[in-house]
Amino acid sequence: MASANHWFVQHLIPRLRAGGNPRHSLAVIGAPGSGKSTLTKYLISENSDALRKSKIVVSRFEFLKFWKEWRSDTSSLDTALANYLSFIHARDLILDHFFDFKDGDKFELKFQFRRPKDCEAHLAMLQRELDSLASLLGHKTGPVTDFLLTETFAAASNSNKSLMEWLRNLPTSMRILLIGVFWETNCLVTVFDGLDSLRIEDAFQKTKEWDAIVHIISNRQSLSAPTDLRRIGKTEESNSIVVMRSNTAAFLEYEFAKRSEQLGIQQYYELGNLHGLAAILSVVERAAELLPEVRVQSAEVKAKFVYDFMRVIQRTMIAIWRGHGPYAKGRTVYEFFDGNLRELFGFIERVFVWTVRQMLSSDMLESDDYWSSNAHALIKRLASDRGTAFLTRKSYRIVEVLLFDDGLWFENSAGIVTTKGHLLGSGPAERHVVANSTFSGHVDNVFNYIDRERKASVDGHALLEKIRIIQICSDKSISEEDLERRLQEDFGYQPSDLPSLLRFLLKTNFIEAHISRADMTFSVYLSATTRGRLCVSSLLKNLSYLEHVFHKTLLPEVLIEKIEDDPRDSNSLLWAARSIRNAFILLCYFNHIEKNPASGVVVPQRYRLYESVQSSIVKSLERMTRPGASPQGALESSKQAQNDASWICSTAVEEIRNITGHWKKRGLLPA
Repeated sequence: MASANHWFVQHLIPRLRAGGNPRHSLAVIGAPGSGKSTLTKYLISENSDALRKSKIVVSRFEFLKFWKEWRSDTSSLDTALANYLSFIHARDLILDHFFDFKDGDKFELKFQFRRPKDCEAHLAMLQRELDSLASLLGHKTGPVTDFLLTETFAAASNSNKSLMEWLRNLPTSMRILLIGVFWETNCLVTVFDGLDSLRIEDAFQKTKEWDAIVHIISNRQSLSAPTDLRRIGKTEESNSIVVMRSNTAAFLEYEFAKRSEQLGIQQYYELGNLHGLAAILSVVERAAELLPEVRVQSAEVKAKFVYDFMRVIQRTMIAIWRGHGPYAKGRTVYEFFDGNLRELFGFIERVFVWTVRQMLSSDMLESDDYWSSNAHALIKRLASDRGTAFLTRKSYRIVEVLLFDDGLWFENSAGIVTTKGHLLGSGPAERHVVANSTFSGHVDNVFNYIDRERKASVDGHALLEKIRIIQICSDKSISEEDLERRLQEDFGYQPSDLPSLLRFLLKTNFIEAHISRADMTFSVYLSATTRGRLCVSSLLKNLSYLEHVFHKTLLPEVLIEKIEDDPRDSNSLLWAARSIRNAFILLCYFNHIEKNPASGVVVPQRYRLYESVQSSIVKSLERMTRPGASPQGALESSKQAQNDASWICSTAVEEIRNITGHWKKRGLLPA
C-alpha cells in the first residue's frame, strides 16, 4: 500500500487543491469487485492527517444508500439529492470542526470530541455568522436558528451517534445553514461512489436508476455545493471524484459523444485487477491466524493448513477446464473472474459447501469431521487422497456450481419482455432486454439468445454472433466502428443492433471497454475479458457447459421442436443420454454454420471452432460411456456402472435416430 499512499498524498491531494486544474474532472475506474471503494475508503482513512493539514474535507456519496432512501420516498430526484448531500456535507464539515481522529483502523475513522478552548465565545462567533447567512437565504431568525448551533454542539459533545441522529432529523434548509457556517476555508471534496451498480435493464431501458446516475455524474459540480449557497455567491472551494467501473465510464463517454457533449473527466485513474490467487492466499493465511484450532499450532502446522486449503481451492478451479480444450494454467483460471474478488470468493464458498454435502452423502467424509466445527480437520480431509479422488470423479459437476446455484438448471442472465408502446395498451409492441431474476450463476451463456424473434438463417449466423465478437476482441483492442467492419469482412455479419449487443456483452463481462484520450478527443476501445476468452477457448468445449446452455440458446425451432428434457435430479441416466443427443443437435447446427458462407464470406480458419468442440465433446462422451477409462479409473469400473453406461449409449442412439428421422420428414436431411 506504500505506493498507493504516496500517490494519494503526493499527487491526488495537491491536484484537488490546485487552483489551475479543471475542477470536478477526476475519476477512479476499474473492474467490478476490484476494490475501488475499499481502496478509496482506506486511502481517506489512512491519510486523514494529510487531508486535514491540506484543509480538505472529504464526503463520500454512496449511491446504493442514496438509492435505498429515495426508493422509499416520493420526492423528486433533485429534492432527494439535496436532502442526502446536505446530510453528508454537514456531517463531515462538523466532524472536521469539532472532532479529532483517534485510534482509527485502515477502513474506518474513529472520532473524539474536541471542545473549543473558549466555547462560549466560539459559539457566539458562529451564531453571528449563522444569523447573517440566514438573512441572506431568506430565513427568519428566531428560536429555530437561535438553538440550531447550541443543539448541534450538544449533540456533538454527547457522541458521534447523537450528532448523526440530530443531523438526520434536521430539515435540508437547516443543514445548509450549518454547511455555510462550517465550510470556512476548507476544500469540500465529494467522492461520488457506487455509480456502477447497474443492471442489464438499466443500460437498455434507461431506467430511473440509470437516469439518476447520469444526472449525478453530469451535475457533479453543482451537486458538490448546495444550490442555495451558490445562489447567494457564498461557496468555498469544492471538488469531486467519481468512482465507477471502466465499462460504465466508457458507456457514459460514448453516450455524451453521441450528443456532441463532453463528460468533462480529464483524468482517469484506473485500478488494475487484483491477482486472484494472491488474494485467496492472503485470505487463507489470515484465516490461519484467526481460527482458534489453527492459530495455537506451530508454524509448520499452520503452513500445512494453508497448503492443504490452497490445494483444495487450486485443484477445484483447474478442474473446470480439465480435459476440455487447451490446458489452463492455475493463474489463468483465477482470472476467469476478471479481478472481481467478491464473485471469486462467492464461487469458492459455493464449491466448498457443495463438495462437503456431496462427500457426506457419498460416505466419503465422516460426519464428525464436518459437524465438529473444526476447520483444521475438515480441510485436512478435503485435501486427502480421498478428497482428490472425489473431485476426479465429480469434476464435471463443478461446472454446474459455476452455472447455477438456485433452481434445477441454468438460466440466462437476461430475458426478453414485450410491452405495448402506450400506457393504455395500444400502439406497437416494444421489446426490452431485462435482467433474469432466476439467474444465479457466475457466467452467462456465450451463445446468442438475445433476439429470439429474429429469423435464423445461414447468412445471419445469429447463434455465434456473440462468440465472433469475443474472438475479434481477443485479437486486440478495437473500436466499435472497426469491430463492425471486421464482422462484415471476416464473417459476413451485419448485426441488427450492435450497440445494444455490445452493451449486453459489457454487462455480462465477456468484453471490457478502455478509454483512450488525445487532447479533447476520446475513443472507446473494446477487448475481450479473460472470462470471455476462456469461455470461447475452453468452457465452450465442456459438455457440462453445453448440456445446460443448450436449453437457453437461440436455435432454429425446427431442430428442437420434438425434444423433451427433465432436470438431472429426476433421472440422471436419462439426462446423460439426452445430453448426448443435445450435443449432437448443437454440433450439427454448428457444423452447418461454419461450413456455409454468410453473405458470401467464408469463416477464416483461425476462427473456426467446430472441429475442436467436436473433438472435446467426443472425449467427454467416451469417458461417460466407457467405465474405467481415464480419468475415472477404477472409480467407475463396477458392474452397475457398466450397465448404466450401456443403457446411456443405447438410449442416446435411439434419441438421435428419432430426431434425425424428424429432420428428414421436414426436409432438412435427405430421405
